Amino acid sequence: MFSGLLISALGATMDVAMSISSAMKEICDQNPAISRSELMRAGMRVGRDMMGTDSNTLILAFAGSSVSMLVLDYAYNLPFLQVVNSNNIGIAIMQGLSGSFGIVLSVPATVVLAACIYQAEKRA
Repeated sequence: MFSGLLISALGATMDVAMSISSAMKEICDQNPAISRSELMRAGMRVGRDMMGTDSNTLILAFAGSSVSMLVLDYAYNLPFLQVVNSNNIGIAIMQGLSGSFGIVLSVPATVVLAACIYQAEKRA
């Protein structure tokens, strides 16, 4: 179960990290005189926009994948408490949360690393 959670979080984290770093590279290329702090602020603005949309996308994707099981539970007339306490619901919630945590934690790490790397490239 842990490996499934890790894999589901890694896809979104890689997507966010790549998008932020490519946006920061473009900003750095367009404005070579930009300071490291200005570049980091620009990267954080891009990252904040991506955090909200990608977290919602993840949560909705995992919720959508468990709809078929909810319909099956409804067809079998299972009690509400049994449906809510089922493994499928718990796994979908954990996948959504772990993916969201991965996105939220990867934004500042990506911004700091990209700013350091791109500023070092300018000096070389």
